[in-house]
Amino acid sequence: MNRPLVITAALTALLIGILVGFVMGRRYRQFDLALQENKVAAANLKTNHDFFAGTNLPPVFQEYLKARIYCNVRNYYPSKRGYLRARDWDFGPVDRKALGSIVIWKEPGEKVFDWASAITNK
Repeated sequence: MNRPLVITAALTALLIGILVGFVMGRRYRQFDLALQENKVAAANLKTNHDFFAGTNLPPVFQEYLKARIYCNVRNYYPSKRGYLRARDWDFGPVDRKALGSIVIWKEPGEKVFDWASAITNK
């Protein structure tokens, strides 16, 4: 092989590697942000439920937190068996009346109101 061809092949491989790394890094960051949001929401819901007298979260905010958890599970997590445990993320169905007209989802296809619909038919 002549030298210019080797240099061109090496630069092309380097650019493809950088592009793939950028795409994979961005995808990991979205997953990580969704995980952090779910951890905060789950901690607030568990604290509100487990402690005597709770933390007095308003019903609208409780339903919002549940809906965000289910939305993130639907969009960012695989539905492999054993990957997500219901006892960690399932807080019951979202009460749509308590939630009212608060916007939670960016796209209509993301609307999920309970754990079962969040982990199936992805």
